[in-house]
Amino acid sequence: MYKRILVAVELNDEAGWRTPLLAGAEQARKFGSELIVLTVVREVEAIVSAKTGPFAYEMIAADLENQLAAGVREVKAYDLHPNLILTHGPSGQR
Repeated sequence: MYKRILVAVELNDEAGWRTPLLAGAEQARKFGSELIVLTVVREVEAIVSAKTGPFAYEMIAADLENQLAAGVREVKAYDLHPNLILTHGPSGQR
């Protein structure tokens, strides 16, 4: 019925990624869908937290991709071969 299941996760909060990822994996299995896992990093926050400038963004992005992959393994959704997407957005208030 559904070709793709998109799960947007907040990696800074376990409840913000674990529950939605479990639900998304369940739905992807149920419908035989592609699972897409997405997170957004705010560029300015990443650069400031790294305190090294824009070159640190690549390191932060790689770390976040590793965190996404670890989350997929933790909820045992790796058999779905999910498409992991890291994108960036503007900084702003939550």
